[in-house]
Amino acid sequence: MSEELHVGQKLVYKLRHREDPVEVYVTRIARKYFYVSSTPNGVESRVRYHKDTLCEETYYGSAAQLHTPTGWADLQRRNELYDRLQKTGVEFHYRTGIRNRLTVDQLEAIVKVVSE
Repeated sequence: MSEELHVGQKLVYKLRHREDPVEVYVTRIARKYFYVSSTPNGVESRVRYHKDTLCEETYYGSAAQLHTPTGWADLQRRNELYDRLQKTGVEFHYRTGIRNRLTVDQLEAIVKVVSE
C-alpha cells in the first residue's frame, strides 16, 4: 500500500463477489494489523486486517479486502476497461498475472489502440 493508514481514515470494504462495497473506518492501528468499524466512532470489529495488504486475516474461506477510496476507484476503472477490451475480443487470462501488472493508464492506451 502506498498510503499510510491513520485512525479515522475511510476505507471501502468488499468481500470478494458476495456483497456490495461498504464504507468502514480505521479505529486502531497496531504494529502488523489494524482494525475497523462501520461508523467513525462505532464498535470495533474483532476481525483484524494486515497493514501491508489490507486483507482480512483468515484461515479459511475467502478473505475480505479493504481499499482506499482512490484505490477502489482505480479498481472499478480497471474492471470497466477490461470489460471494454473483452467486448472487442481482447482477453487477459488470470493465470498470466498480467491483469494485476497493467496500470489504468496502460489499459486506457490499449483500449484506445484497439478501438481505432
